[in-house]
Amino acid sequence: MTLFVEKLVPGTLFSGAHVEEVADHSPPDNTTGRYFGFRFFEQTIHKATRDDGVVFDSPGEKTNFSAWTYWGREYSLDEVRAMAVRNPSRYNILLSNLVINDYARVVRTKFGQFMPLEPEDKVIPAPVPPEE
Repeated sequence: MTLFVEKLVPGTLFSGAHVEEVADHSPPDNTTGRYFGFRFFEQTIHKATRDDGVVFDSPGEKTNFSAWTYWGREYSLDEVRAMAVRNPSRYNILLSNLVINDYARVVRTKFGQFMPLEPEDKVIPAPVPPEE
């Protein structure tokens, strides 16, 4: 098995991901501030040969996913409720999504977007845009 890290980057409509092979479970370097989250997984890489004789790496199934870790500020459901009272046009949809999907907490990243947190997910405190 080979260990990889999947690092999240903001996108226009959806978040993107960069995946790279790593030696251990150390948090990736984020000095550029380009990433807002990461997780680890393992994957078997097999050598395969095409009909023309060219040998290539063929990835197998991804397994052993870690929890997500995000850089940002964690908010509880109660904190989001209070934000929605202060600014309903900005936070009512976020609150509704949390309640409907039974999330107890979210993280706001340095890019301003909110990501739902599963119970096992972690947050590394980092500066975020001010609340609107």
